[in-house]
Order: sequence, then structure tokens, then C-alpha cells
Amino acid sequence: MKARSAADIKEIDRRCVADYRIPSLLLMEHAGKGAAALAREMNPARRMTVIIAGKGNNGGDGLVVARWLKFASIPVKVWLVDGASGYGKNSAPWYNLQIVKYMGIPLAHFMGEAQSAELKKDIRNAGLVVDAMLGTGLSGDVREPYAGIISAINELAGEVLAIDVPSGLNADTGEPLGVAVKASKTATFAAPKLGFETEQGREYCGEIVVVDIGVPPELM
Repeated sequence: MKARSAADIKEIDRRCVADYRIPSLLLMEHAGKGAAALAREMNPARRMTVIIAGKGNNGGDGLVVARWLKFASIPVKVWLVDGASGYGKNSAPWYNLQIVKYMGIPLAHFMGEAQSAELKKDIRNAGLVVDAMLGTGLSGDVREPYAGIISAINELAGEVLAIDVPSGLNADTGEPLGVAVKASKTATFAAPKLGFETEQGREYCGEIVVVDIGVPPELM
């Protein structure tokens, strides 16, 4: 499958909604469900899966993963970085956050250093860590608190599944933007990204699995 730039993927997403009337919520559902299937394979012992979700759509994808793991009776805990401040009301991530809350999935808010010890303990003890923090839209160097969390994942985690792109990795060049998650596997959506074809990109992505999110073939 042809690798695409971050700008290409953004335009494909836009056209799915504008030209084909495919809701963002549906695209997110396909993405999260596909990633959850991979998460189940990576955690055969069915130990606690820790999902670390950032703002926007990448975090929303992680929330969908949490729901499908819950349906599979796999213990799961979600950490929201900076709380829910990046989830605009009635957006696709916001709707999925409400579902996670009403399902009673354990939800913790990482607001700063006060939660660092608890988060690091969860990362260390997890059967799988799902990185759903930063997506393809990242341009500048990773800032705190994300930089510290990424460093903790790289130091403490066993198996790591990155959602769409490892947090901190430039999707077009394959270079870390200061620091990036080193994933065991990356569930990337619609198509591989250009940066995944570089030696450095592959090192951070681990095994790359393309998840079909229901994009009309003619858009690809």
C-alpha cells in the first residue's frame, strides 16, 4: 500500500466527511475497533491494558479501544493527559469520553507531577500500554507533560501499541520531535505514513499494521 503524507491523510479525512458524508464518529469507531483487535493479540495473558490518551482525535481513538477491550472483559484503565480540556463538546472524542464514563471504565486525569508516580506504576505493571497521545498533526518538539510521559513509557513499559503514529514521531520524516514513543507495534489508519519508510521511522514504529477505517477506495 502506498505511503501517504500527513497532509494527504488530513485531506482524505476531510473528504470522507464533506464529500461522502461519513461522520468522524464512524471513522473513529472503525479505527479504535481495529486497534483494539490488535491490542487483544498483543496481550494474550489479558493483563491490565493502560491507555494514555491525549487531546483530539488520537485520544478519541484510544477511548474507542478502551470500550472494545472492556467488551472483551480485558481490564483497562485510561489516563487522560491534561484532563478533557481538548475534547470539544459534541465532537467525536467527546462522545467517546462520555461512553467511557458511563461504562464505568477507570479514568484518571494526568494534570502534572502530582500524578507522575501513579502513572509510572501503572505503566510498569501493565500487560500492554496503548499510546494514544499525539497524532500526525504534531509539528514542533514535544512539550511537557507529554515529553516526560513518553520517556516513562520508553523506560518502563513492556509491550506498547501506538495509535496511528508513535507519539512524538514526525509522520512525514520518521524523525523524533525531541522524543518519541518506541512502540512494539503501530496500528496506523487508512495507509502507512511516509516517515514509516525510513530506517529511523521503522525503529520507532515496530511492526506496522494498517487498519481499514472505511475510507472509500477512490479516495486512496
